[in-house]
Amino acid sequence: MGLDTADATALPTATARAPVPSQGRGAWPTGVARGLLMGSAMRPCLFLVALAIPAASACTAVDIADRGGAVETIDGWDDAALDIYFIPGGGAAEDRLAAEVAAARREIRVAMYNITSARLGHALIDARRRGVAVEVLWDAKQMAQDYNTLDDELTAAGLVITPVTNRAAAFSTVHDKLAIIDGERVTLGSANWGTSALYDNNESLLVFESVAMAAVVDAQLDEIRDQVKVRRAGDLAGPVQLHFSPEDRLDRVVQAAIDSAHDRVYVAVFSLRLRNLTDALIRAHGRGVRVFVATDRKQSIGSNEDERLRAAGVPVVEALNATGAFTAMHHKFAVVDDTVLVGAYNWTYAATFQNDEDLAVIRDPEVAAAFAGEMGRVWRRYGAHRRCRFQRSS
Repeated sequence: MGLDTADATALPTATARAPVPSQGRGAWPTGVARGLLMGSAMRPCLFLVALAIPAASACTAVDIADRGGAVETIDGWDDAALDIYFIPGGGAAEDRLAAEVAAARREIRVAMYNITSARLGHALIDARRRGVAVEVLWDAKQMAQDYNTLDDELTAAGLVITPVTNRAAAFSTVHDKLAIIDGERVTLGSANWGTSALYDNNESLLVFESVAMAAVVDAQLDEIRDQVKVRRAGDLAGPVQLHFSPEDRLDRVVQAAIDSAHDRVYVAVFSLRLRNLTDALIRAHGRGVRVFVATDRKQSIGSNEDERLRAAGVPVVEALNATGAFTAMHHKFAVVDDTVLVGAYNWTYAATFQNDEDLAVIRDPEVAAAFAGEMGRVWRRYGAHRRCRFQRSS
């Protein structure tokens, strides 16, 4: 994206590389699209939109149209590694979650708003049968829904299923999407463990290999289970910091990042209802930062924050994912220069002050490039009436 957008019938096109074959259902797609959006000098490559960029560009990309998922692998960190999955992705995200559960040797702990994937539920049962300790912290309001029966099956199989009631307000929830495997790996992102989330919505799933992160999330799961919250004690070593609602005021974390932006702020968030964050986006736009926002149309109907952004000159796309009756543009991420903020956190009052939520802040240009590419895919799908430049105007 450049500084300017204009109405047009289509985005610019480029010659795409040959698609990478899918690894197939049930396989662990290691190595798939390892080169997606790689490189250190990322700023010239703005919205890649899953198109191959000429060789002279600082970034490379692969066509994701016909393969089993978009995966970015980050393995240059000390004592940590990260795989990123974007959905829709042909089932690669569920494949990876199932593979993680199948690989567990000692313990699996999960904190999830909702679980409806029979495949993942049965994988948890299989893990319990081979001696792995399995604990699931489940939002009690979701468990009580008539359509949710998987919790009964898991309980009958001997798993520790704990309904957690967040009593901060009438509609407050346990909204996290967290899992820990063997105290070594952490999964988080916007996706619940269900069919719509893992196949049809616009979502992200991040899989970290980090003992230090796992310890932080493990302590947080204790707080969720007991509904006793403790403010974060300090930073982790390395490029990833973890924050949790309501104790860490996630709106302040996001606002501070936006207020520090020098070059770009790309936002894809399911629900945008916080005036202070909209104000921060408008301020960034006013000082020349490239700001682009995508939000879910079903959510934006009940908010005027998108209208305030447009009135200030910020390009906004209201995305309508019409794949199914309940599908959504469910992302919850922001790219701020070379930093990504991503997790379960919507930009709302309830998410900030009432719900149990999580937010990872990742300072890494490679991760930022991956999410900038995903923003491009979202923009291309839902905002194709706009023509956006890939280079900054000179």
